[in-house]
Amino acid sequence: MKKHAHHPYAIAWLARLGILTLAAMLFAMPATPLLADDHDHDHDHEDEHYEEEEEVEGFLLDIELFERLLGLVETMKEIADSPTLSAVAAVMGVEDHVEGPGEMVEMLEPLLEESDDETVQRVIRFKLIDAYSELDQPEKVKEHLRALILQVDD
Repeated sequence: MKKHAHHPYAIAWLARLGILTLAAMLFAMPATPLLADDHDHDHDHEDEHYEEEEEVEGFLLDIELFERLLGLVETMKEIADSPTLSAVAAVMGVEDHVEGPGEMVEMLEPLLEESDDETVQRVIRFKLIDAYSELDQPEKVKEHLRALILQVDD
């Protein structure tokens, strides 16, 4: 299968394009006259001015949201490209998919033995320490703390 090459700055250019598009939209907005003939027109123009300010603020919020979305996409790509980061993300999310600390221990203890990645093993130990603490098993907590401190490989 052919792997597609991605330009490292493609997302940054996409963000710039979005910002330029929004800037063009702002410049295309009709200008509000600064002077009016009577007081009522002044009030109408003030209302229009505030509406335009709200629109500009809305555009700026859209730009900020777009930038955050691009940041999230870049982060997810970085995680997906790295087996270690992917495994760490999975371990960090385990508690959302198991029924309590007992099931977490049942799932993670065998994975600690099976994993060859030292980073992933350490993250698993952190989760096991939390689970054993909740299960009130201080000896198991100490065992995993000791392994982390002494950098013991399984």
